[in-house]
Amino acid sequence: MQQVQMQASTGLSSTIDALLALRRESIATTPIYALIEYAYGLALPDEVIHHPSIQRIEIIATDIVLIQNDIISYAKEKALGESHNIVSVYHQEGKDLQESFDCAGELLKSRYREWYLTLTQLPTWGEDIDKQVQLYISSVQNVALANLNWSYRAERYWDGNNNEVRKSRTITLPVSTPVTTVEA
Repeated sequence: MQQVQMQASTGLSSTIDALLALRRESIATTPIYALIEYAYGLALPDEVIHHPSIQRIEIIATDIVLIQNDIISYAKEKALGESHNIVSVYHQEGKDLQESFDCAGELLKSRYREWYLTLTQLPTWGEDIDKQVQLYISSVQNVALANLNWSYRAERYWDGNNNEVRKSRTITLPVSTPVTTVEA
């Protein structure tokens, strides 16, 4: 929260990479990844959990959560005067609002591609450890999916239109006047 307040109070605009780096430190995915090991009773050796591919998978999943959240929360954050949002950064770079959402969507797609490419780089550690690694990776993936599902179930973003937004994948944004509709 301090990072968000500091950025808001200084009026910092940022690059996408800088914003992602800042937000990776403030989002709660890392503790959840540690809980996965505990919840499933996994015994992953340090060499596995610190392997570059596993570390990259965690970063990618965190980025997916961040990007999804920024797309979903843009209107709420805009109304609160917050600018620590990927869509806002693209907009500050001179893109119109739809282009900003499109860029955020492309960034999200690039993380999905990177996820699958990173999976191909995983070594094997033996049958027992490999089974645990697969459960761990599946659970990390589920963190991102759970966050997205929560966003559609919570009343936080959609003013009661949760099911409609989920079905149509279209959100209406009050930019100023008139109201602008963009596709997410």
